[in-house]
Amino acid sequence: MSVVFVEPETADEHWKTKIIRKSKENPFVPLFTALTVGALVMATRNTGPKGNSRNLNRWFRLRIAFQGATIVAVVAGTYMMQQQQQQQASATSETDEEKRVRERLAFEARLREAEATHAEEQKVADAKSEDKRGVFEKLGLGRGSHKNREAALATPEPNAPSPSPSQSQSGGLSSWFGSSKN
Repeated sequence: MSVVFVEPETADEHWKTKIIRKSKENPFVPLFTALTVGALVMATRNTGPKGNSRNLNRWFRLRIAFQGATIVAVVAGTYMMQQQQQQQASATSETDEEKRVRERLAFEARLREAEATHAEEQKVADAKSEDKRGVFEKLGLGRGSHKNREAALATPEPNAPSPSPSQSQSGGLSSWFGSSKN
């Protein structure tokens, strides 16, 4: 016997389609239910003044047996459906695990690519900032301490005349721009 597990389409399922779906999921329940109803009908036919009490008792016993078989079919069908759902869940979880591994590998590849791109961008940015830093430091406007700026101002240009001792004693910016005393 194979039990067919059919997922309900919607919660608003019509009662006829629900009976058909449930019958496909557990085919022995409707069979034993029909046998139980048949035994009950036969038992009621044997009641009354013309009824045969032996046949009546026999049909009642059959009804009880069919009812027991119906309950066993319900329990067995429920157990089989649970087993089938667990198998489907394990098959799904295996594919989910494979999917997680693939996604993890793809993520790691993207991460390595992003790290390489970031390293290249960092090299370019460092080169650009080094070029800018060189120009500003030459002018004494860089991020260095005031000593760097003072050293840049104190260092004469190669073509500039060296200051006379009187100018160097007065110091400051007047040596560069000329003194107002001369």
